[in-house]
Amino acid sequence: MSNSISRCVVLMVFAIVPVAAAQDSTPRALFTITPADPQAGQEVALDASFSFDRGSGGSIILYSWDFGDGSDVVALDHPTTTHTYAAAGLYTIALTVVDDDTPPNQGVTERTIVVVAVPDNAEVPNQLPKAQFTLSTTQAAAGDEVTFDASASTDEDGVKACSIGGAACTGDADCPEGETCAVQLQYAWDFGDGTTQDFTTDPVATHAYSEPKKYEVRLFVCDQATCTLGSSTLDVSETFQEIEVLAAGTNVAPIAIIASGPRIGTVGETLTFDGQLSFDPNGDQLEFAWDVRFNDLLIDQVLTSVMTRSFDQVGTYEIALEVFDGRGGSDRTDPIMVVIAEAPPVVEPPAANPNPGNTLEEPMDSALQRPTLMTCGVGMIPAMMASMLVMAAMFVTRRRSRR
Repeated sequence: MSNSISRCVVLMVFAIVPVAAAQDSTPRALFTITPADPQAGQEVALDASFSFDRGSGGSIILYSWDFGDGSDVVALDHPTTTHTYAAAGLYTIALTVVDDDTPPNQGVTERTIVVVAVPDNAEVPNQLPKAQFTLSTTQAAAGDEVTFDASASTDEDGVKACSIGGAACTGDADCPEGETCAVQLQYAWDFGDGTTQDFTTDPVATHAYSEPKKYEVRLFVCDQATCTLGSSTLDVSETFQEIEVLAAGTNVAPIAIIASGPRIGTVGETLTFDGQLSFDPNGDQLEFAWDVRFNDLLIDQVLTSVMTRSFDQVGTYEIALEVFDGRGGSDRTDPIMVVIAEAPPVVEPPAANPNPGNTLEEPMDSALQRPTLMTCGVGMIPAMMASMLVMAAMFVTRRRSRR
């Protein structure tokens, strides 16, 4: 009985004394949706700039978006992105943020967006394409040919057509063999030195500059609804970039490129980092040097174009690539962040119970050892009375036997 009373006291103490809560270091994921009620086919802007890390001095290094419509999850190192829903419906957008703690922490939030259908009688305005292009180099020598590629330009509501015949299509299967189905855009160029190229369906252009100086290259893009070849007044989208032209024969520094963005892995997992997109405008053969840093310390250097590596500690690593052209020219990328977490534990299947239907308990954890309402508190009174009656009966029996 004294043991039962002791257990009751212990249970009451545990019930009264609060357990101190550990400080929550999970980052908080927050984002806005603009517009809040978009139509199908309308671009939606998502902004997670309000997300923050609750840890001391920490920061968020990765934003992962699941748009809820079956499209690929997008992982970015910046807080903003856009997405277009093709069909009306109810979609749940999930945002996962990762901080730079060791080990890293994750925060997740979800918001539901209602995408409405475009009314049948509504006149949907044409959306202009987005003009984008890349240069084979931003620094060239006079006389060297530079390639400009506008293939990254997009058109959200553009009409798709086969690449050669021009027939309307929805996918490559609708086109003859050897043709692809894509949005048909037209591109025009102003190379900044007085040379221009009129609208054409070819997104790639080349040009060589004769004088060393800086030039502003402009790209103009129009779609089938706004562009007519040969027209002087067009409703177009445009963008520009700057290129520096050096004196003829000047060695131009190479360009270092890592074909990957932010990475997430686990301890022991092998990750691959590819630097083969790096190039030299003069055509020189490149040498590669990868730097791997952890806690601001250089822990490894790999001298190949492709680095394959595993990581044996939880934390955030910095990976940078530097390339050399052998003539004094070099280029170094900004470091990319690689977040390594603990590998998930291996879950062993439970052992088969040799006596199905029976539950075996440890003696100190059995029902006989745990106080219950029948033996603790008010429930102890019937048990105490029963014990007293038994003792009284034994006393009377002894008195009668003596007589």
